[in-house]
Amino acid sequence: GASWTEYPVYKAGGCTVPESDYDGTCSVEWELSPYSAAGQYYVAMLAVEDEASNKREQFFTAQPEGWTCCGKVGNTGDDEYPVLLELLACKSGDAEAKECVGEDHLPPQLDRLSVAARVHQKDDDKQHGSGTVTVTFKARDDKSGVGTIMYRIMDPQGMSHSGYLEHDNSYGPVFTGDVQEWKEYKLEMALPRGSPKGTWRLESLEMHDKAGNRKHHQFIELLQFVPTSK
Repeated sequence: GASWTEYPVYKAGGCTVPESDYDGTCSVEWELSPYSAAGQYYVAMLAVEDEASNKREQFFTAQPEGWTCCGKVGNTGDDEYPVLLELLACKSGDAEAKECVGEDHLPPQLDRLSVAARVHQKDDDKQHGSGTVTVTFKARDDKSGVGTIMYRIMDPQGMSHSGYLEHDNSYGPVFTGDVQEWKEYKLEMALPRGSPKGTWRLESLEMHDKAGNRKHHQFIELLQFVPTSK
């Protein structure tokens, strides 16, 4: 099965405080994809911590009467109203303008027929269950480009082993290359000594694009590979 959704963007910031004062200015910067969704953006929460490790979470999810926005998370007694920023959708011919976004609402595409898995074991590995699992597949996106890719592999005991696939465009808001070209991706996971004997399965792949769209693909009944052991 598969599903997709958009998700919030989290960032860390810093504060500048004069040596002679306790008050200062804090800032957080978000660098968004030029294909981010148009519409209203807002900060839902700020988490701050002082040098003595005292922490505070300030929510900005209060809603004026008649509004519907902001998820209504964390409704504390001192909840503040959100500050909204409007990003406009680019019109035909001005996709390069900095004041607008090109809008990408679709998650990356996965060629499900291209998904293949195998396990490689040296002769010594077979005696104690270790080896390397390799999974290959092809994927592409329509506008912003493939970004973060997460995977889960299920062992014969039903335990999930998750991780991130590192590739040339894992980080940053801009994809380098042709986003619409089918590209082969390869993930490798080492099986440690003493890994359970039996059928290991590719459980799932979750693919994100640079605009924040994501899609979850489930394979638990579709793809299996069996490492051998003596």
